[in-house]
Amino acid sequence: MRISVVPTLLLLAPPLATVVLLGASSTHAQDPAPTVSTAKYIEDETKFSTFNDMLEDVGISASAAATALVPTNAAFSRLQQEDPRLFQRYTLDTYFVHRRNLVQWHLISEEVLTVELIFDGARPSVTNLAGEELVIDQLRSTIGGYPRNIFGVGSEHVTTDGIVHAINQVLLPPELNDQMIPRLFWKDYYPNEFKFNIMANLALFAGLDDELNKMYEDGLTLLAPPNRRFNRHEINVPNLLTEEMKDYTRDFVLCHMVPGNQFFDTVEARHNAKKTEQDLAITMLGTHIWITTSFNRFRFQSSDVLLADQMTRNGVFHGINVPLYPPAASDFAVFTHVSTTWNTEPCKRMFIAARWTSEDFARMANSTSVTVFCPDDNAFGFFNNKIYDRLIEPIWRRHLRVFLSHHIAGYAVTRQELYSQAPSNITMLSGEVYDIKRKGATGNPRIGEAEVIFGDLIATDGYFHIIDKVLEPPSVYMSIYDRAKLSNHSYNGLTLFATTIDFVKLTDLVDRDYPLTAFVPYNRAFRRIEYPAVEADSIIQQHLTRGLLYIDRVAAATNIKPLDGFEMGVDTKVDERTNETSIWVGGAKIIEEDIYTRNGVMHIIDRMIGREYDTSAPTTSPAPTITGTPTVYQPPTAMPVFLATDPPVIIDFGTQAPQPRPSAEEKKPTWSGGVGTFTLSSWSMWIMGIAMGGAMVFL
Repeated sequence: MRISVVPTLLLLAPPLATVVLLGASSTHAQDPAPTVSTAKYIEDETKFSTFNDMLEDVGISASAAATALVPTNAAFSRLQQEDPRLFQRYTLDTYFVHRRNLVQWHLISEEVLTVELIFDGARPSVTNLAGEELVIDQLRSTIGGYPRNIFGVGSEHVTTDGIVHAINQVLLPPELNDQMIPRLFWKDYYPNEFKFNIMANLALFAGLDDELNKMYEDGLTLLAPPNRRFNRHEINVPNLLTEEMKDYTRDFVLCHMVPGNQFFDTVEARHNAKKTEQDLAITMLGTHIWITTSFNRFRFQSSDVLLADQMTRNGVFHGINVPLYPPAASDFAVFTHVSTTWNTEPCKRMFIAARWTSEDFARMANSTSVTVFCPDDNAFGFFNNKIYDRLIEPIWRRHLRVFLSHHIAGYAVTRQELYSQAPSNITMLSGEVYDIKRKGATGNPRIGEAEVIFGDLIATDGYFHIIDKVLEPPSVYMSIYDRAKLSNHSYNGLTLFATTIDFVKLTDLVDRDYPLTAFVPYNRAFRRIEYPAVEADSIIQQHLTRGLLYIDRVAAATNIKPLDGFEMGVDTKVDERTNETSIWVGGAKIIEEDIYTRNGVMHIIDRMIGREYDTSAPTTSPAPTITGTPTVYQPPTAMPVFLATDPPVIIDFGTQAPQPRPSAEEKKPTWSGGVGTFTLSSWSMWIMGIAMGGAMVFL
């Protein structure tokens, strides 16, 4: 029992069973002692049935208040007539928190107050159960902005634990009078760290005021970064307010808008019912957003809620610590790791290290849609840690992008669509083609040997899926040596380069993990020259240089220093007939560029660097034939390029894994030419040949 006493007017102590409310009308002192509680009195009075139903619905006892301002049924009927949409919305489950706040607004927690005490000038405000101050304006004779005449004559009833006032108007909290955007412009209500006018102005500029102020059936949630968070994350707000950026600004605001009233309590209750700590929602942009309550933290995507449950007439907004962006498919490698139990940390680190954007994906795919297949942490558990650590180093960024491009398809496809397409295949941005299979009759689809175990997360540019195995490209597991050795086109392959490496025992050098660039002559280039065997070592090293010289870096250089030998000049030439530009290194034309390997990059060239093409004419030939005109032998030029009649250069690396290192016997190289086969079956023959001034001849 709460008693408000003015000591100067207290003449004698009342009996314990009597409640004396000094300053009230004199009839209260003569009333019999109250016999029912506030809650019971409201329950028994039929004129309060609407408010009582609301109390029961939101789970609040009116006895928690010292003073209850209870709207009558007639007051609620008036609200329904004046604002039917608002009244109807507040009867829905999705507006539960609004309804609870409305009830708490009428319950004063501080002290038992008669009308006279409320307006006696002793207090500037009173606090309700919502934790808000109802300002008492003595000059205007208002409370919470409502006039004194809301209290009818004889409207007070003292209870065993307080006092009940029957009022003829429903007290609407100020936030329930304002739509979303006007609420964001409240300046005096929030401290400086929680000002939201930047977000409001972006929404107005993007023309989204109608969408933000609309009364939705289930409400609307806006995620609003405070002004300071825009500055902290260095977002160029003036740029977002330009006409060129207007479409993006619209998407930016839409990805902060989530249908439904996502209050913390309702989200937590939903998660508890489902025995989970996260679920997905679709933003007004049409993309997925994770909503998380793990570790007692309320988050959207990976952004923590700093200021929760700020109600508006048509929904709720939350102040978040990091502005969101229209999510690309690769962004879900970050969001999913932070927001769920799916561990996509290794994949997340790769995408961050690669510094790839959705625009980069679109350029590669020549499309605006992609599908990202992200291996989870368990998948990377079977991946080589040394290779992984190297890939995320800055100097290997392009290799990392090639690796990731094996996990990205150039169009958007769901798991169900993949399953229905099986058996078929899917082409990745790298050009690699994988089989699409089914796991069981109703299981998940498979991409190659990887099962798609989770996914269908919707991004601005497609879908994000999680797979249980890494799709390893040759650039991950094949070295320069491996790729040369396994090129299997007998005429234009690179096998003679690898065989010569074995012969001069430079295999370890070319197979190590430090970055190398190799200018690799294809087999025909070897067959058109001759050189002493003792020079084989220096010739191989003449074609190797340390570091990663991708084709753009080669083109930008003037000279390149190899591991051994003379510096190689770099030239750019334009074919007068085709107007095509080609790059030449050390007098050799690069005919295929940027072949990625585990330990570097390869460029295929059309000749041996530093060697003249001085092969003599054959000493024997078939019997001459009779033709209309005599045939004339044309000796090769000093530096020939491919003739128009030459077959096209096709280097087929395949996808097979590197084979075990060859034994000493297997390392004996064999060269096949147009006039026969020369096999190094005896090392002594080589020694004799060298001693006699002989030469290695590739026929």
